[in-house]
Amino acid sequence: MQQQHTSTSKKRNVAESTGYGEIANYLTQALNVELSGKVYRNVGNFWETQFENKAWSDLTSRIWQSYCDHGHCGSDNVFSDNMDEVAMQRWLYAFQDRFLKQLMSIAEKPKSDKPVVKKEPKDPKVRGKFCHTTKTNHFKGVISEQKLDFFIKSATILDCQQHNWRDVRVVGELTASPGQKADKIHQLMRYMREIFYAQPLRRFVQGFCLHQKHVELWVVDRAGAYSSTEIDVIKSQEALVRALSSYMLMSDDELGLDPIIRYDEEDRCFVKIPKGRKKQRTNEISPQPVRRSEAISSRGNTCFKTRDNKYLIKFSWGSGAKRSELEYLELAKKLPGVIHLKKSKSLYKVETHRKGIDFSTGYKWEMNSEEAHLSHGKTMDPKVEDYYMKRELTFAKLSPFGRPLNSCSTVREFGVTKGLLIDLDMSTLLQDSRDNDEAKVITGTTKLMALGLLAGIRDKDFSVQQTYRHDLESFFYVLLVGCMSYFECLKDLARTIRKILFGQPTLSGERFMEYGTPENSDLLYDPIIAALNDSILKLEGKKYSRFTPNECPLFMYSC
Repeated sequence: MQQQHTSTSKKRNVAESTGYGEIANYLTQALNVELSGKVYRNVGNFWETQFENKAWSDLTSRIWQSYCDHGHCGSDNVFSDNMDEVAMQRWLYAFQDRFLKQLMSIAEKPKSDKPVVKKEPKDPKVRGKFCHTTKTNHFKGVISEQKLDFFIKSATILDCQQHNWRDVRVVGELTASPGQKADKIHQLMRYMREIFYAQPLRRFVQGFCLHQKHVELWVVDRAGAYSSTEIDVIKSQEALVRALSSYMLMSDDELGLDPIIRYDEEDRCFVKIPKGRKKQRTNEISPQPVRRSEAISSRGNTCFKTRDNKYLIKFSWGSGAKRSELEYLELAKKLPGVIHLKKSKSLYKVETHRKGIDFSTGYKWEMNSEEAHLSHGKTMDPKVEDYYMKRELTFAKLSPFGRPLNSCSTVREFGVTKGLLIDLDMSTLLQDSRDNDEAKVITGTTKLMALGLLAGIRDKDFSVQQTYRHDLESFFYVLLVGCMSYFECLKDLARTIRKILFGQPTLSGERFMEYGTPENSDLLYDPIIAALNDSILKLEGKKYSRFTPNECPLFMYSC
């Protein structure tokens, strides 16, 4: 008898997206789905946790004092509520020139007409510089072209018109229109997507939206996003001045930069994994990832090939399950078709930089692209403990490297089947259920899970049991999502399976939705197998020349 699992839900909310496209509206819709339920605005103690009690906090207070004592940014750059985006940028650069450049490692002595910030011997140095772009093609390594209102990159990088997303440390959005708040936050998230794509091991990204009278400060990571309150910058620019100063003074760790991947002067790429006290394990890899995710809030799977072509280096932000993928790889038996784990390590946890943040004071914001104005969202229940997925970054060195499937025209190139199972995140151990609590957990990608299971999870009805019927329904959704985009000839097959699983339409036109599991599994398996066989026979009877690119025969992709 098949083992049943109770619905203590462990869902994979976002499948690893492949190809958002280049249209802003489409990107926004994709990000809305991806970040739904993972964005917290107006988090009460955001400022205290991000900007106070740091090594540079006292210096930012002195910068603010100097700003107040010396006429702000001068009579030509008065901060006001009627500035347009150009005036905002002018103010930003004036602030940098007057107050921050004098705090750099190599800094000219301020001229007599410039304000002087009081310095202390142990003060950190300014490590960044302000930048912006005027054209969409000023960035290298992009998925979709973007024009940035504001960003910070390292002060050591030479000035040039061409920038690289790999170098972006902080990003900001500016607008003079209060009605564009939502649009600008969506735009900020599109920037974040580019940053995580170019810096796949980035731990988190700092950013902000400055809209006329208010500034909202953001942190985005692999578990979602959270922000400060909307801070009034007309009554007082202290928060804006100190936040900008902080971004320029923050260390690599405080900015969430990747400490693992490094490039030498010849642009060779190395992975340096901490091994113990001050020791590192170094692997030279091909600079271009074999695979990386375009999604922000995801497992962010990133795979590299070692220079000797022997190993696959895989980084992944685990789903927060009780057992990490590394544990499953270690437990996996050395069988044909299962990849072999050579070395592994846990590198970082999202909880590290989210520690101390009181999410119960914030509002969970559903990113609705159709809203003309921002809504605060819904207040969080202070009794809720899990406000976000506690993702963990892991490293695995695997063998053999193999060959990406997208480099093949058909699987028959390999002769006999030589596929490898490489992704064990959210797996379930097949052992005595008395010793395995994880056997009671449902796993799967939300959009591919059976409706009955999702309904039980929604209603918190944990008596719902996962059965073979739910697996067949998930197979049906995989067929729809994976095949219908490419195989026009499978529409009839999909319609047939839908009728088998959900029944025939009634006379009134309504469809009878059946979630039940027949005790006799043949009642579902037999007609589905028959439908599959019938489709394969029909396809085998056609000549290849009769198919369009979207109608490739199914049997060509069968083993």
